[in-house]
Amino acid sequence: GAAVQPMNSFLVVTLQNTASNDFRLVRYDLYGTGGELYINQRFPDNSLYGYPDLTATGDKLVYTGHDSIYTMNVSSKTSTFIYKNIDNRIQFPTISKDGLKIAFSAYPNGGSQVDVFVMDATPGSAPLNVTRNETDYLSFYPSFNADATKLTYTIGYNADVAVYVSDIQGNNKVRISEAHSFGDSDAQPVFSKDGNYVVYTSSKFNGGNGTYDIAVSNIAEGAEGTATRLTNAGDNNIIYSFYPVISKDGATVYFIGYKANGTAGVFKVAYNGGATILVGNISLGADDEVVGLHFVEQ
Repeated sequence: GAAVQPMNSFLVVTLQNTASNDFRLVRYDLYGTGGELYINQRFPDNSLYGYPDLTATGDKLVYTGHDSIYTMNVSSKTSTFIYKNIDNRIQFPTISKDGLKIAFSAYPNGGSQVDVFVMDATPGSAPLNVTRNETDYLSFYPSFNADATKLTYTIGYNADVAVYVSDIQGNNKVRISEAHSFGDSDAQPVFSKDGNYVVYTSSKFNGGNGTYDIAVSNIAEGAEGTATRLTNAGDNNIIYSFYPVISKDGATVYFIGYKANGTAGVFKVAYNGGATILVGNISLGADDEVVGLHFVEQ
């Protein structure tokens, strides 16, 4: 018979139809244009910023339904209810690479701040407030390191917005980037493979003109460190570089690039910098918005 081809790692782009609230997860090859449908699912009563997230192997999904969290087996499309937040909606759910822990943003106890919480990915688990913010401070975009012992996230209030790292209990918090306003901010942080650096999207390089580039910062240097700029707004006509993810070998950063004409694509750049290269164009419908990128390790 025919030789069995080895499984290769691939990328999954998450698209949200803002009119119908359908989510389409589309698979892209690492070396070609791709575009094969991975999952097409309407998630129940999804809240604003309730974007689904995948495990490292792509077999499990976490998603929200306004004030509740669910996981889904990707093969069977079977969903499991995990947790309901009685206070308010849940945003930015993320799942650890091994699928055992979930982090998310939510309003605690009806307060005006938004905190990051972490919990086991099993029904009946109790979330732990990681950020324990002051009133009106907002925490978004939580992401686990490889062994789910640390989290990175953005905390912001007015003109004070920055990327932080802490352990999953909320202790040993380190500020990674200097202050910015929400109009000139650092967001969507992810850990490097070795856990020593954070890669994120930032608008700090272009004088507040609203463009976003991919940056990397050394955690050990904290807010005193210098952010290394990996992309340059304008290359390949990209004005917004969002949703960075790291390749299995840690050598490549993949990201979503939005162009000035409203089109989007998957791009890559070497972890130590260099040219930005198109991986594949994304087919966007009239109401489609790219709301995530995932690297699935095979």
